[in-house]
Amino acid sequence: MNGDSEDPDLGEPIAQLAELSDEPRPGFLDRVRGSIDRRRLGSQVSGLAWHGLALVLLEFLAMMMTLLVGAYGGSDEKRNQPPTV
Repeated sequence: MNGDSEDPDLGEPIAQLAELSDEPRPGFLDRVRGSIDRRRLGSQVSGLAWHGLALVLLEFLAMMMTLLVGAYGGSDEKRNQPPTV
């Protein structure tokens, strides 16, 4: 995802693999990188969805606690002030 069109230097090949005469088809590394990037994107989207859901639930609980404290407890002076976070 870094946008480099050049292949990075992968170092010396393993001796047994260097003897193989078949080269990978053109675009093989691009397809592998694309597959990895899609998996990473899916992982990040699902993580964001769970994180967002947790934040919404925490906000809802904080709102409910503020309403309950305002209705059943606290002084009249605190009821007229906006809730603090």
